Amino acid sequence: MSASTLAPEAFAARLSSRTSWLAHAHEHLASVASTNDEAARLAAGGAAHGTLITADEQTAGRGRQGHVWFAPAGQNLTFSLVLRPDIAPSAAPAIALAVGLGIAEGLEAQLAPAGKSAAVKWPNDVRVARRKIAGVLTELKADTRRIEHVIVGVGLNVNTRAFPDDLAAPATSLALELGADREPADVLADVLPPLERWIDRFIDEGAAPVVEAFVARGDFLGHPVRIGALHGEALGLDADGALRLRLDSGEERRVLAGDLHDHE
Repeated sequence: MSASTLAPEAFAARLSSRTSWLAHAHEHLASVASTNDEAARLAAGGAAHGTLITADEQTAGRGRQGHVWFAPAGQNLTFSLVLRPDIAPSAAPAIALAVGLGIAEGLEAQLAPAGKSAAVKWPNDVRVARRKIAGVLTELKADTRRIEHVIVGVGLNVNTRAFPDDLAAPATSLALELGADREPADVLADVLPPLERWIDRFIDEGAAPVVEAFVARGDFLGHPVRIGALHGEALGLDADGALRLRLDSGEERRVLAGDLHDHE
């Protein structure tokens, strides 16, 4: 069996010097139940800020709200990051917005030549033509005063061309959008530099510029949406990243977390 292009030495040559700190430590596994679980194990042992965990196969990947992440072996990207940001625990949820922006920006290198672009959907999805191409799961270890670490898990559909009918939302992949397979390691090398920039900006400047950029790249505002039992129109995001929702009754509500679904 040939060596994986995501193996640390091979991938470092692709990434070259395009990041200042992200992925300078890198563990790759042929198969793992969950890259987030492996990242948490490494974080507990002192793994550095920016440590990258990749896998050719993830057998028990998970998304938000306990959803299963569909990831056939060798077709997509499943990776996790260990972050140790010096921010208040209350600010941590907006990290998912920064990560989504970084992924969307990184995908432009693949999509732009085909005249396509990536958008974001609150709180943690990246979409192309309103179909999900990537998702983000953040898991936090902290006390009331400080963050020990944040684990950021990303699933990105690269070469999958068929998805189960029972997925929670319509899905797509780079292969479906572009009509040809892509090398997952090349896609990851395109995604990590803007991902680093947006994480740095969030840590240095707070949530405000991240929220502003997320709104500008969002494809969900002004549309009918559903969050659990709430139905209404997505109006915008507050400075902390909370969603402003106008319910069908006319009442406006702040929503801090939840799964947002299109409700046409």
